[in-house]
Amino acid sequence: MKRFPILLAAFAVAAVGSAQGAPDVVSKLIDEGKNHSQVMRILNDITSKFGPRLTSSQRLEKAQKWAVGQFKKFGCTNVHLEQWGEFPVGFERGANGFGRMTSPEVADFEFTSPSWTEGTRGPLKAKTIKVPATMDDFNAMKDQLKGKWVVYPTGRPARAPRPGTAPDPNLSDQMKLEQALDGAGIAGRVWASRNELVITDGNWRIDWNDLPKGPRVMVRKSDMDKIVGQMDAGKPVELEFNLDQKWVKGPRPQFNVVAEIKGTEKPDEVV
Repeated sequence: MKRFPILLAAFAVAAVGSAQGAPDVVSKLIDEGKNHSQVMRILNDITSKFGPRLTSSQRLEKAQKWAVGQFKKFGCTNVHLEQWGEFPVGFERGANGFGRMTSPEVADFEFTSPSWTEGTRGPLKAKTIKVPATMDDFNAMKDQLKGKWVVYPTGRPARAPRPGTAPDPNLSDQMKLEQALDGAGIAGRVWASRNELVITDGNWRIDWNDLPKGPRVMVRKSDMDKIVGQMDAGKPVELEFNLDQKWVKGPRPQFNVVAEIKGTEKPDEVV
């Protein structure tokens, strides 16, 4: 029970401290916030001019150059791009991506695809087939896999070694299965998120001369339930995805945008 007087005293001290600002300075700050704020303009510029700004993307580069210009207009000093590293390959998303079921009913999906993975190079429509559970299942159905969207009703596909990689006896059964699927000429893989959120991730540690192959798509759980429900009912399901994304040859240097607000009392010190 002794906490309340202490907290009240702390709030009182904070209130007194905040009230000690020069009235003219406080008035200027209030006027700036109420009548001259540029927050919404800047936010609109960042979101509408550039959109998503993934590390290694050309959109990020354009946004950084824009930010340098803005900081200079604001009167900041020592404005520059400071390199912190580089990515071996760049990755860019276009604005025309879509995903949907086209048969036996039409339904648009909420979906994503991992960054730094292959696009579809235009709309890709194909029938579906459930992922084989074992290598024995794969061998029994491998002639049916070519050109199909492989559906993972539960779980997420493992990342298999690159196509053409020599067989490794130490690979797990799941990895061997994924490698076999890559060699079967499938259209791509489709799996579900855990809920109604689709969260984008990705692995940028790749090689331009050995890029990942095969489109990979995550749909929300309710969309997967719709797909699997139709398949379990014995109906042929057809999906269409346009993963509008491309590689950008690297290496791609990466930067931070740096700017200083020069002080008046101690201009040579940096916080």
